[in-house]
Amino acid sequence: MRVTLVPSAPGAGDPARSYLTTFVVDDVLAIDAGCLGLHGEPDDQARIDHVFLTHSHADHTGTLPVFVEN
Repeated sequence: MRVTLVPSAPGAGDPARSYLTTFVVDDVLAIDAGCLGLHGEPDDQARIDHVFLTHSHADHTGTLPVFVEN
């Protein structure tokens, strides 16, 4: 199993500066969608089949509409 913490800001290499929450598991499952709509390229987002939301705070759901539109 490979779990990736999606950075909140493009080019931000410091995970301590991740203010929005998104983890991607094996490129097909997203846990939360704080910055999911900003994740990688459109092909990377297209591989994600399921999104699991832990709760409804904005830092966990923020870019879900962008992801769905993409």
